Amino acid sequence: MSDPTIPPEALEAGKDAAFSWLRSYMEDDVRVQNMTDEELGELVEAACLAMLRAWPHAFNEDARLLGAGAGLCLILPLPQEASDE
Repeated sequence: MSDPTIPPEALEAGKDAAFSWLRSYMEDDVRVQNMTDEELGELVEAACLAMLRAWPHAFNEDARLLGAGAGLCLILPLPQEASDE
């Protein structure tokens, strides 16, 4: 799978969530309090790309074949949840 381009809006949401989580678990005197937006963005992008690269059975598909416009689509199969029955 080639590296997907993560939309800026998704990275921004991830950055905000990561920063909120980090701040809630870190003491005031640690470096996370001084991380820049750029550093947080790099952290989130690296984490997202690592997850996408490791996603089992993920693949790229030409969006035109799927009727979704031009370019590549990243197909991520969702795992089936175990049935309680």
